[in-house]
Amino acid sequence: MEIGESVRQGDVLLVRVKELPIGYDKFPTDRCVIALGEASGHEHVIEKNVELWVNQNQAWLTGSGFRPSHDPTLNRYLKITGKTSLDHVKAFKPTGDHDFIELDPGEYKVVIQRHESAPAQKSSPARYVED
Repeated sequence: MEIGESVRQGDVLLVRVKELPIGYDKFPTDRCVIALGEASGHEHVIEKNVELWVNQNQAWLTGSGFRPSHDPTLNRYLKITGKTSLDHVKAFKPTGDHDFIELDPGEYKVVIQRHESAPAQKSSPARYVED
């Protein structure tokens, strides 16, 4: 996968970047949940060979059991250190809703896609895409 290319699984978009930006700290995690399906309880998750990097200005949010890997408001990056995949699971089992996506080693920006209302419907605020 080349710099600038992306992969998408439901509402999760991973964009390959040249390097991690300055001002980010590694957040300890073995299993990185990128997004949660609040209604169904599914997860978009990377199970191995992953480092989560969180903006230093948002690091205060990481205390008290906070799970920054799946907060859509955080600026997050991933460093993939070996062959791995982005999986779509519920109770640790594949859901069948989305295929797994193999990820090559490298750095990725995490984007949780949002749905914007049409101009005539601006009374409805932007919301994160649900899959």
